Amino acid sequence: MTEQETREQFVELRAQGWSFEEIAGELGISKQRLADWAREMQEEIRKRGCGC
Repeated sequence: MTEQETREQFVELRAQGWSFEEIAGELGISKQRLADWAREMQEEIRKRGCGC
């Protein structure tokens, strides 16, 4: 999986309410990196989470 595909997967899982710990285990990415991505992509996560 490319980094872009991994980021897309992260956004989907986060929008579904998964915790950083759950996503880290699923994707094999550190929680710190996930936290960084969450800051970068918070608007996209919010949009997907509420169906807006």
